[in-house]
Amino acid sequence: MRSNTIEGMRCKVCGRFLPKECVTATVGGKTLKFCCEACKDKFLKEEASRWK
Repeated sequence: MRSNTIEGMRCKVCGRFLPKECVTATVGGKTLKFCCEACKDKFLKEEASRWK
């Protein structure tokens, strides 16, 4: 694993390993992490309602 990623954590949208400076969003009281803004936006548009 690369040293610039969070060990064992993957993006909920694309499955890539999360960078240490990942993007976050709070949904249903939980902080979720994503590899980039595009994945966060896609999740919020398509999946967020399932987490509330």
